[in-house]
Amino acid sequence: MYLDFDMSVWSWPQWTFMSIYVISVVMAAFLHGHRRTGEHSFPVSITMSALGIFVLTAGGFFGG
Repeated sequence: MYLDFDMSVWSWPQWTFMSIYVISVVMAAFLHGHRRTGEHSFPVSITMSALGIFVLTAGGFFGG
């Protein structure tokens, strides 16, 4: 399977989605270990973001 991740063809949906992912990961890094209902976890946030980006890339969201 070929995963096309070509940033030269991105429009506002791709930039918006990636910005939300980056903000989510930065917030998880900042809040790592703090209590809430459970606990903020930076490794879980990175893992879930990578999984989401992989699925969207495989589906052609980031390609041309």
